[in-house]
Amino acid sequence: MTCESPKASRFRVEGRVQGVGFRQFVSKHAELLGLVGWVQNKGDGSVEGVAQGEPSRLSRFLVELRVGPAASVVRGLHVEEITLDSALSSFSILPSHP
Repeated sequence: MTCESPKASRFRVEGRVQGVGFRQFVSKHAELLGLVGWVQNKGDGSVEGVAQGEPSRLSRFLVELRVGPAASVVRGLHVEEITLDSALSSFSILPSHP
C-alpha cells in the first residue's frame, strides 16, 4: 500500500448545477473518498469548491464532478491545483456566495 502526498484543487462546475442537489452530491462523494474541503453556489450559477487529499482519490472525485447528480447538466469543469490548506479537516457545504 502506498501513501501519496496530498494535493489540493480548486474547481468550478458550470451548467445546470444549482437547485439540483449538486452541492450535496459533491459533499457525499468527497466524504466517501476521504477528501476535505468545501463547496458553494456562486452568484453566476456555477458551483465552486476546494478538495484535497490523495491524488488518486482526488482524480476519482473530479471524474464524479463531470457526471454530477441525475438532474444536473455539467457543461464545464475548470480545475486548478492550489496550495494545501492545513486548516481543512472535513468537507463542508458553505452558504451561497454572490
